[in-house]
Amino acid sequence: RTVVAGSAGSVSSGGYAMMGKQDQVSQEGAFRQYANGNTRLILGTGTSRIQTLVLRALSQDQVDTLNALIGHTIIYCDTYGRRIFGAFLDLTVLSLPLSGGLIDVALTIQSVSYDEAV
Repeated sequence: RTVVAGSAGSVSSGGYAMMGKQDQVSQEGAFRQYANGNTRLILGTGTSRIQTLVLRALSQDQVDTLNALIGHTIIYCDTYGRRIFGAFLDLTVLSLPLSGGLIDVALTIQSVSYDEAV
């Protein structure tokens, strides 16, 4: 978008400039400051999604990869092909006896805001 500003107009140090008419246009929303110092503009309510998964028969290398992803933004594609940007903060590891070292892992992904703009 391009915003064109006029070259004339001023506001005195004592208050408002004299205008014949004043219009104000607004939209519902809020600015939110987060602990990391970022500020985000929130224009509407979103629906947070939570997806609980059980990943079965993983190798130790795959479990190590999941451990390294704890707390990082990931992309999960559900069975309908929708992408969910989310993160998980913990996972439950279950060793399978007599399975040749295969492991089941349970985790819960919480959707997060993410911008793919380049």
